[in-house]
Amino acid sequence: MNSISARGQVKIPVIEAYNSVHRYDIFAISETMLNSTVHNDDIFIEGFSREIYRSDHVNNIRSGGVCIYYREGLAVHRRKDLE
Repeated sequence: MNSISARGQVKIPVIEAYNSVHRYDIFAISETMLNSTVHNDDIFIEGFSREIYRSDHVNNIRSGGVCIYYREGLAVHRRKDLE
């Protein structure tokens, strides 16, 4: 992905367009480049839960990172013991 929030979040409408065709239940993004200054509302994708499972870089820098989006209403439980 090389930063989901780069260039004013222009990648989010592209993901929403793919989702309108493929109707994903769950999808993951690598290389999100997020840190604690980027809030979930800033990277919200329509139709998915506002609770985005994120694993940002451990030193709070904008490098690496992954996140998982899941369809709103889907019963999902985060297993931190497996991370």
